[in-house]
Amino acid sequence: MKSDPDSVREKIKDIILSIKPLDDGVTELADDAPLFSDGSGHPSPVNLDSLDALDLAMSIGDEFGLDNEEFERLVASDSGLDSLRTVNDITALVVSLLHGEGGAGETDLTRKEVTA
Repeated sequence: MKSDPDSVREKIKDIILSIKPLDDGVTELADDAPLFSDGSGHPSPVNLDSLDALDLAMSIGDEFGLDNEEFERLVASDSGLDSLRTVNDITALVVSLLHGEGGAGETDLTRKEVTA
């Protein structure tokens, strides 16, 4: 499985758009666009909610062989949502986990062994 940042970023975008397609027929999700509306005046093109966040966590965990329970807990928590606001944020976490670097430092996420 490819774990370079560009491949991970594109797969994450595909997962996000499969969960919730963009409004107004826009087909490209910007890497730094907010995924969740937070009332700060920065509208989200996808406007994910907490159920979408769980679906996203499970899908990313399955796709990249991450420990689903720990990854779900991180994404579903308030602090997780604060630290994983964009595609770039999620990409950085996933790449760090795939390379065994421990990610966000908030939890001891582990990577499942993936056999090809």
